Amino acid sequence: MKDEKNIFIKEDVKDNEEVVLAIKPHPWYFAKTGLVIIATIAIILLLFYKFGAGKVTSYTIFGGMIICGYLFFRNYYCWSKTHYLITNERIISYDQLSWFNKSMKEANLGDVLFMSHEIKGVMNNMLNIGSIVIRTSGVTEEELVLRNIPNPYDVEQKIAQCKKKYTGKGIKEEPEKELKPKRPIIR
Repeated sequence: MKDEKNIFIKEDVKDNEEVVLAIKPHPWYFAKTGLVIIATIAIILLLFYKFGAGKVTSYTIFGGMIICGYLFFRNYYCWSKTHYLITNERIISYDQLSWFNKSMKEANLGDVLFMSHEIKGVMNNMLNIGSIVIRTSGVTEEELVLRNIPNPYDVEQKIAQCKKKYTGKGIKEEPEKELKPKRPIIR
């Protein structure tokens, strides 16, 4: 069995980096496509039952098969090319959004300001799948979103541990010197 950390790493990391965690989106990513394929098959069967085997039904079946095949292969391609790496220095996000639309974002662990995770929906709660939103500092404050992550809380904690180990600071810590003492409000 292949080591999951070595699936996509060779060109993704620097020489002095070590990969702490390599993550792929959960296969539940295919759920919407599966529903569309099931609905298309149901429509085809309904047409076949209503009109029988004929020219129109044959063309509809052929068109439905092409649509289902396209949807499945496009989503499989996007799922197979999407991955997230957490190294001892960076968080790297590779999102394949469509056939010819790819997004690569990275953030240094030292620039991570805030992290949160969210799990939306009944099935995602049952399967423990969610998104991790990472706010980073820089010229513009930008969010790095890791989508369809299995066990998002555990991954979030692993990133926090890496940041603390790499930078010596936790996620929400601020130096006490920079905090101004608060005065009571007198009315």
